[in-house]
Amino acid sequence: PSGVVALGKTKAAWIPAMAGSVPTISELWAATATNLSFYIPGGEFPLDVTQNTGQDVRLGSVQVYDVLGQKSYQIPDINYIADIQTPGTTTPAFLMTDGATGFIIIRYGILASTDWTIGQKVDSFPVTLGARTKGKTSADEFGKFVYVQKAVVSGPANFDVAIAS
Repeated sequence: PSGVVALGKTKAAWIPAMAGSVPTISELWAATATNLSFYIPGGEFPLDVTQNTGQDVRLGSVQVYDVLGQKSYQIPDINYIADIQTPGTTTPAFLMTDGATGFIIIRYGILASTDWTIGQKVDSFPVTLGARTKGKTSADEFGKFVYVQKAVVSGPANFDVAIAS
């Protein structure tokens, strides 16, 4: 396949509640939902997974087999641009508080400026937000203030699920 250009084609959102395991269009359009895509600096929002491995040793075998165990998904500390003095009530700085629970929703392959629509495939991560501190995107004259916040995946992650009606 020719592939899909990635530049500008990752959309991330924070939603405080989801009725089921798949986000609905109304949840993504709710007043409490926040499009994080234009607040997160840089060109990446790297997620990671670790998975335990073990060995399956058999009495009659001369070979030891490896087996896969439990998975753990990690979200890096979330950096998001913030107006520290006047955050505004619809921004991550206002809505993503220490101890808040909700969902990080990520869509790949469609411009971030494109609205959510039913049927688009997304990844969904239930998260608990932790402490945050202030930082900068860079030390030079172009740096902007950000909040840097811990986030942990606190439930089952869902991949490539279609946005429901």
